Amino acid sequence: MSQAPFNIPAINNRIEVLAKYLEINSDDPIAMSTIQFIKSVSKVGTAGGEVHYYKHQSDTYIVTGNNKGVNADAVIAFNSNLWSILKINKKAPNFIYRDNIVIEALADKELLSVNYKIIAINQVEQLVLFESINNDRIIVEYSSKERADISSYDFKNAKLFNVDYMKKVFNI
Repeated sequence: MSQAPFNIPAINNRIEVLAKYLEINSDDPIAMSTIQFIKSVSKVGTAGGEVHYYKHQSDTYIVTGNNKGVNADAVIAFNSNLWSILKINKKAPNFIYRDNIVIEALADKELLSVNYKIIAINQVEQLVLFESINNDRIIVEYSSKERADISSYDFKNAKLFNVDYMKKVFNI
């Protein structure tokens, strides 16, 4: 059973847990000044909770309460709670959530008839592969207004690609 985090004045749980992850002494103000708050996104759709962005050196990190569907690099116990940390991959900055979370969010969007279902996703390319009950396949691009707000994920357009491209992009 998860307990609510303590509310200790002057303690920012998210920055403290990120410092712990980065092995930075949180009692050292000079070391802590290397972690910069960027922004928070409080509405993250079906994943729930707040996502906070931080910068350390040239890297960007996301810190959020655990079990929010984040594709975490680490889960750390701190202050009676579990926190997920994700270092943003510069080559795939949209790869924040686990595949099943993104598929679930996109499945709620009406795009194709009920005869199609999502069978694969490539978050790096922001593409999903649909298959019909007749085994027809179509690739659809998706995007988001705010990467951390999964409710803002939506389809852009459908494209027809050859079978070789589908195999390459979706490893099928």
